[in-house]
Amino acid sequence: MENQLQTREQKDLMPCEIMQKDEVAKALAGQMINNVTDQKLRQTLILIYTMVGLRVQHYPNMAEDTLLISFTRSEFGLKTLDELLLAFKLAIKGDLEIEDVKVYDQFTCEYIARIMTAYRRWLKLRSAEVVTPKKNIMNNVITTQEEKLADIA
Repeated sequence: MENQLQTREQKDLMPCEIMQKDEVAKALAGQMINNVTDQKLRQTLILIYTMVGLRVQHYPNMAEDTLLISFTRSEFGLKTLDELLLAFKLAIKGDLEIEDVKVYDQFTCEYIARIMTAYRRWLKLRSAEVVTPKKNIMNNVITTQEEKLADIA
C-alpha cells in the first residue's frame, strides 16, 4: 500500500523533463508522414496553422497547400505526424534553438524546414534519453528506432 502511494506521488511530482521524454517516445512511435493520406497530413498542417497563430485568411491556397504537402513528404517523410506537431509545440514554447518562430502570415516550405531542422538538432541531443520500442510495424513495413533517428542527421 505504501509503495502504491509512493508511486502515485512520484507520478504527481514527475518533472517536466520526464514527461517530455514520454511525449517524444510517443511521437516517435506514431504514423510516419510517408504512410498517411494527404488529407490526414493536411489536417495536421491546419492544426499547426492554428497553433502558430496563422489567421484563416492567410491559410495556404490549393497550390501552396499541394506544395507544402509535397515538400513535407519529401523532406520529412520519415518523421511522424506526432513529431511534426511536437516540433511546432517545442518551437512555440521556446525549447528549440531557433531565432524566430513567428509565422508572419506566411506559412512556407522554408518555415517548416526551419522548425523541423531545429527539432532534428534538439532530438539528436536527446535521442539517447528517449526509450522507444525497437520496431514499429505499419503497413507491413518495419521501421526501427535507428532508421527514424537516422533521419535526424
